[in-house]
Amino acid sequence: HNLINRMTSPLGNVYGNFTKTHDFSHDQMMQLMSNWINVPLEEVRLQLEEGQSDNVSMSWHLTALEKRTIEGAVFRADNQKALERIKQILK
Repeated sequence: HNLINRMTSPLGNVYGNFTKTHDFSHDQMMQLMSNWINVPLEEVRLQLEEGQSDNVSMSWHLTALEKRTIEGAVFRADNQKALERIKQILK
């Protein structure tokens, strides 16, 4: 068991740092875009909060459970508010 943990630990660290790197890259991209174009940018975030039992893979091929988890997230109050904001922006 200890050997398996030591072998898989580097993979867990890479995966754990992926979201931090992704957020940093996203912030950089938004800053660069705001410098390149002459229109106001507004970021509207839709959130998918995952519990221990409903992890969603980072794959294009989602299971039925993962699809239901995502569909359910659409109806959360914070995501409904974000969708309303998108509608306002697009008007």
